[in-house]
Amino acid sequence: MAFIFWTDAYSSKVEEVDNQHKFLIQIIDDLYLAFQKGEQKIIQSDLLFRLINYVHYHFAYEEGLMMQYKYHELDKHKIEHQRLTVKVLDYYKDVKIKDKDISLELLNFLKDWLSDHILKTDKEMGAWLSEQPQFVTNKMP
Repeated sequence: MAFIFWTDAYSSKVEEVDNQHKFLIQIIDDLYLAFQKGEQKIIQSDLLFRLINYVHYHFAYEEGLMMQYKYHELDKHKIEHQRLTVKVLDYYKDVKIKDKDISLELLNFLKDWLSDHILKTDKEMGAWLSEQPQFVTNKMP
């Protein structure tokens, strides 16, 4: 059973952003499965590292879109991205350096943060972008 799964309610109306969100959801689901199975710490830390790398890529993509189209909430959005990045890096240090397991606390944090961020912040960004006459949904920044 999936820990978190994509629904149309998450759609930002920006296809590439939605595809990236689906991939983030899959990584969080993979982390959950590793947690459930009690996978070795190396597997857990590798999955968490994969999440960190993809989060950096995804946030850079979103922020590039917002800069390109001069989104008025860019600074607020970037702060949310920075807060998540710091929190996930702290968890990664716990798993990698302090030899701790992935916790249900981390998984619930990721699930709640991603759901909340997509449903509020990213949907607002997507709605605003889709209203811009020059916006092309499949154009890379």
